Amino acid sequence: IAGLAILVGLCASIVMGRRLTTPIVRLTEVSRRVTVGDWTAKANEESSDEIGQLGHAFNDMTTTLQGTLDELTR
Repeated sequence: IAGLAILVGLCASIVMGRRLTTPIVRLTEVSRRVTVGDWTAKANEESSDEIGQLGHAFNDMTTTLQGTLDELTR
């Protein structure tokens, strides 16, 4: 029974770890694309948790920066 509990706990920790790290890795990739000038790159906003809010704020920031850049280049 103890071995089964350890196995279930290990599986649960792997699943939870991936749920936390995958959106962060995606946001990192999007930020790298924006860094090299790909203003079409958008962060994932699917969730309503803090990571989703961060993605939304990131997208707002890139939209504002793109608008400012467009104004400066006119």
